Formats: sequence, structure tokens, C-alpha cells
Amino acid sequence: MKKVILSIVISLSGVISANAQFYIGGSFSLNVSSQNIKELDEPANTSYSFGLSPEIGYSLNKKMDIGLSVLIGTSSSKNSGLGIDPNGYLVGSTITSDSKSFQISPYFRYSFIKWKRFNLLGSVNMYTYTSETNDKYLSMEFERKSKQTNWGVNICPVLTYNLSEKWALLSTLNFFRLGFSHIKMDVDYPLSTTFYNSFDLGFSSYDLLPSIGIIYKF
Repeated sequence: MKKVILSIVISLSGVISANAQFYIGGSFSLNVSSQNIKELDEPANTSYSFGLSPEIGYSLNKKMDIGLSVLIGTSSSKNSGLGIDPNGYLVGSTITSDSKSFQISPYFRYSFIKWKRFNLLGSVNMYTYTSETNDKYLSMEFERKSKQTNWGVNICPVLTYNLSEKWALLSTLNFFRLGFSHIKMDVDYPLSTTFYNSFDLGFSSYDLLPSIGIIYKF
């Protein structure tokens, strides 16, 4: 899989060096939230996540694009809860989780429908993805680390809107999913390594909000 991705990257670099039309772009996301519990003196459930996704691509013609996107992400969360100990006293427990992730994904996009400034494309993406997570159970003074490695392919619809000849908005429509991934999960305690395959097909009402990025065409 890595050799295939490297070959695509090298081919893409050769195409761009030919001084034909290409584009750059990207998107970012930021989410911060918190929740209070009356019995606790500090915010009980807080979360923070940030993602940055630059991309570079080349328009083969009016119908087809090839490109490469990268995703860099980080997140942190704190979850506190209340319980009753054996003596009947109200006690709290807190778990913190920090993670970082990286993904590289060459893609091929084909335009199916154009209407005025809108363009609906189908995108085929190959990707490799890694993430590392560190969970801390503060009340038990216990820590666990895990690492996940994925590779796979997915297909999703992409919508663009041309602001001008040079600038365009791009949105990945997350509610539709079609793909395959091979996943490896390593956990340090209890020490284990798990492999499994995942097939994904269908629509999701939980991902109605699309990701939005911007593209500049040279």
C-alpha cells in the first residue's frame, strides 16, 4: 500500500512540474466544549479538537482531478463522573485523554454534475492513517497508551462552488460512506495487538454537517 501511494505522489509531482494548471487548498476545524456538574467545583466534561488538512492537486481536464491531501489532528478531553463508595459517600472519578493523528491520502475526483457555479464530484481516496492516544485514570493513578494504524480506500461525494476563476469553496459531504479499511490496534495494558477489517456502506444522519475548505487555482 505504501509503495502504491509513493508511486502516485511521484507521478503527481511530475505532472505538476510540467507547468500545467494545478491548485492548492485546504481546510481546518476547531471544536471546544465543556459541561458542568453541580456537585463538582470544576468543569466535569471538557473536550478540544483541532484538525488541519492542506491539499495540492492537478486538473487533468474539465472532468478529472488528481491530488494529495494531508490531515493533521490533535484532541484532548476530560471526563468526570460521580459515584457512591462502599461507605455511602459521594465520590468523583476523572479520565483524561490526549491524542494526535496523521493521515496522507492521494485521490482521484470525477465531475458528474455541473450547474452554474456548483460542481458535484465523486472522490476515490486511498489513505494511510495513524493515531496515538494516552488515557489517564486519575482516581486510580493508572495510565494506558494505544496506537492505531489504518490503510484503506473510500468513496465520497464532493461539492465545489466557484467564487471566481481562481477561488472555489470545497465541501466533503460526510453523510455518505463507502469504503474498506484494514486496522491494527496496539495497546500497552493489557498488552495486545488486534487486526481487523472494516467495510463501510450507507448513509449517516450523524454526519450531516459537511467539512468546508477553500481552493486556489493557478
